Amino acid sequence: MDPLESRRKRAALVGEMRALIEKAETEKRNLSGEEEGSYKKMEEDVRDLGVEIKREESLRGLETDLKETLNDPHTPSVGDDGEKGERKRATDEYRKLFWSCLQSRNPNPPEARDLFVAEDPKGGYLVPEAYETELIKALEDLNVMRTLATVRTSGTLAKIPVVTGRPVFHWIGEKGTYQETDTEFGQINIDAHKGGGIVKVSEELMDDSFINLEAELREQFALGQGDLEEAALVLGDGIEKPRGVVLDAETGVTTASATAITGDEVMDLKYSLRKPYRGRARWLMSDTTALAVMKLKNAVDGQYLWRPGLQAGQPDILLNSYVETSTFMEDIAASVSSILYGDFSYYRVQDRAGISIQKLLELYAENGQVGFRITFRTDGRLLLAEAVKAMVQKSS
Repeated sequence: MDPLESRRKRAALVGEMRALIEKAETEKRNLSGEEEGSYKKMEEDVRDLGVEIKREESLRGLETDLKETLNDPHTPSVGDDGEKGERKRATDEYRKLFWSCLQSRNPNPPEARDLFVAEDPKGGYLVPEAYETELIKALEDLNVMRTLATVRTSGTLAKIPVVTGRPVFHWIGEKGTYQETDTEFGQINIDAHKGGGIVKVSEELMDDSFINLEAELREQFALGQGDLEEAALVLGDGIEKPRGVVLDAETGVTTASATAITGDEVMDLKYSLRKPYRGRARWLMSDTTALAVMKLKNAVDGQYLWRPGLQAGQPDILLNSYVETSTFMEDIAASVSSILYGDFSYYRVQDRAGISIQKLLELYAENGQVGFRITFRTDGRLLLAEAVKAMVQKSS
């Protein structure tokens, strides 16, 4: 279904839900049994449409990428350093050799000696530079944190200087003395945690052109890595995985209830964030929490705080800021961070250059398949805690 049409249907359903509630409020009564049933059915339809919209837009993005790759293969130019070092991976020759070796039924084709070997002790070849960029781009289409965060690629440990205190200045009288400030500079180290998995491809696909294999691996990589990585970038504990944004976000509001939120608390959360960050701030919450927020009204004028996005690809709007949802944000429950609001560009995703692929010919041969073991390294961390505020539910 057209995502725009789905958004219009969702907006219409939300309008009907509001009309039911307003009618009952005007008549100073609760919803009748029939009305309650209709309301719950519309609520389910709104949730299903939200999932459908997200899925369809993700698929369209992947289809666009695949079409571009099939119709216009990328042929990067060679840099000033010619065939040496990392620039060799940017050449068309390396790309052709790479896919030729992966398609070969020989586990160790002689031409593989000209491919860069990955750091992983179990072996594998470093993917062509342009293909690595395409893998990351496909991943961004499925990973909301990558679209919000600042993403960088490096070959080594990233050391990022940060200000750990705010200077406090004073008015100084004639012949007065200057007071010291508490400003200090620290350093955050962002390393690279290893992740990956095995993608199985049928031998029939292996016998097709290399572009089909290239596209298949990119799609499967994005699907597998998207969920693994987004879960860590949101909720990761930093142990053998990135440190999630929830872990370091400052508490902006603690709710009065463990199982509910109010419109006033949502407004309090927005204005707990300092004004310099609000210009680029976004909301991040789960779909279930989003449904709860849709029903909230401004206590002053009775208007709903939520405005559905009607343009294809445009997020919904809450208090004039875009809303993003993640499957991995926790639903409303005691002691959890149910909503984040802030400038997520202060969250740094640091990719380590050099995604590698190892071919596994024998492991899945009985099933008529060839395995491809993909390894990548990445890390993530919120560099400035005050840039993102959390709504924390009351403890039970």
